[in-house]
Amino acid sequence: MNKSVSRSGRLTVVLAVLALVLLVASSVGIAHSYFTTYTTADGGHTVFAKSQIEIHEGVKNLSKSIQLENTGRHECWARVLVVYPEGYKVTKSSGTDWSEAADGSGYWYYNKILPAGATTPVALTVEIEVPDTVSDEDLQKQFNVVVIEECVPVLYNEDGTPKPADWSLKFEDELITRRG
Repeated sequence: MNKSVSRSGRLTVVLAVLALVLLVASSVGIAHSYFTTYTTADGGHTVFAKSQIEIHEGVKNLSKSIQLENTGRHECWARVLVVYPEGYKVTKSSGTDWSEAADGSGYWYYNKILPAGATTPVALTVEIEVPDTVSDEDLQKQFNVVVIEECVPVLYNEDGTPKPADWSLKFEDELITRRG
């Protein structure tokens, strides 16, 4: 038996091994891409952005006007929630600068970015209708309309356009964190 392999036989074996190595190498790249595409990472950047909102309320008869002032150092998105006793009817008006939440949550959103140091130029007006069953004396004793104001920082896309308000964010001291 002749154990020698012809030159063409060796070339065939070398080419077959080379083809197998190339096939395996190309598959590793795909697998590596798969694992790097679906990985998670921890960490982040601290963002300092002290922002605060002060509320300015005016009451005349059974009408309350609400304006918000950004007393912080950065621009923000702002909203309010008006809370009132059951059984009363409240009508809100505001022009075009304010809009009521479509989800029925009761929030009213200021539709523009509120710059640092600025006050909403148009007030949100709340008109209260008292039920006939409530006397003037009872109205003076127990009636209260509470306004809760909130703000979140304005974040920007890479092209410089503002992103929609992200109400899961909140200001804590000078850090922006996620609520919840």
